[in-house]
Amino acid sequence: MVYRRITNVSLAERVGVDVGTIAHLRRGARNNCDLAVAPRIAEVLEVPPNQLFVERVIDDCSGGNRNGLAITRKSA
Repeated sequence: MVYRRITNVSLAERVGVDVGTIAHLRRGARNNCDLAVAPRIAEVLEVPPNQLFVERVIDDCSGGNRNGLAITRKSA
């Protein structure tokens, strides 16, 4: 987003979602995204959709790990 000089507000308007959705995804408050939204974000940012997501392992303090996806600020 920095490289493309796109703000949260601009991206939200162009994608058709609330600015809070973009803000939550960027800061990691939400770690998932509607399947219809991710391709629109990727299109606006001119990147392949898979570049929006990184695989991560989260230690849940119970000794187990789980895999998940998260949109990262670095990629977006």
